[in-house]
Amino acid sequence: MIRKFTQEEKIEFFKNNSHKWKVIGNVIKNVRLELKISRKTLAKMAGISVGTLKKLENGRYIRRFKVVSKSCLNALEGVINKNNLVWIKNMEIWKYSKEINIY
Repeated sequence: MIRKFTQEEKIEFFKNNSHKWKVIGNVIKNVRLELKISRKTLAKMAGISVGTLKKLENGRYIRRFKVVSKSCLNALEGVINKNNLVWIKNMEIWKYSKEINIY
């Protein structure tokens, strides 16, 4: 049976998670831009739509946030490893991903 959430529960959910969505979205967007990858390319690599990636980068709510953000981070990591870039380990991406329990 599917549980219906009250309006108050929905407001609390968005209040508690919006910071996490914005932080991870900004990190993904900044890394994507640093690597000069288009949204279309990253979306294809991550197996999501461009619209979903756009929502993720803008810090908006998306269903299955952890799965989608992990998929994007893994795709970016694959590009970085392919190009033998070492700097990723020093980036804030790992700090934030551990902070909000993505990895």
